[in-house]
Amino acid sequence: MKRFVWPLIFLAGCGRLVDGSYLGDATLTLHGVFRGVPTAIDHPLVVIKWLGFDALIDAAAPSDLSFLPLSVLQFPATFDADLLTAPPESGVYLASDHHPIGATLRIGQFFFGDDKDGDGAITLLLDNTAVAPDVVVGSAAHEVVLFVDQGPQDVAPLNRASELLSNWQGASHGYHVVELDSFSPLHGAVVDNHQTITFSAVP
Repeated sequence: MKRFVWPLIFLAGCGRLVDGSYLGDATLTLHGVFRGVPTAIDHPLVVIKWLGFDALIDAAAPSDLSFLPLSVLQFPATFDADLLTAPPESGVYLASDHHPIGATLRIGQFFFGDDKDGDGAITLLLDNTAVAPDVVVGSAAHEVVLFVDQGPQDVAPLNRASELLSNWQGASHGYHVVELDSFSPLHGAVVDNHQTITFSAVP
């Protein structure tokens, strides 16, 4: 079996294959770096776990998954991955006090997996481990991805209450990288989409 070693350049293809849900300028290229992730992986795959709309109050809320092959991987353990389509669904999240946040969104957590059976997918359990033979080898603890389908009509009340984001004015339509200052409750700020996302090895 072929083993994947980081000090190589990996190209998924010469162009982007897209379908009817391609978002054009609303797409996102993720820039990642590894910290302590194993140096040999059979089939590297970025996994986005799209949190359910009750997830801010119930960690067991149903979620969806997206899988991103790497478009570029090079020494020293950095990679790019393209997010070309919208999440499976967008909706209104309930805040920690159970009231709806006034925007149509989807929030995704980043994981890095070894798709050992090579089927292009990894099934995550509630504890964010993978169903064998696949393995989750890393995760991003300080960044999430935010997709905004329809932003709030008035950002001022959300900014004052610091609901989910501290800078709702930056949450225009499309994808955004959010840097977290708290994971529970989930809270952070929209940052430059070129910011590098750090993946650390999972225990």
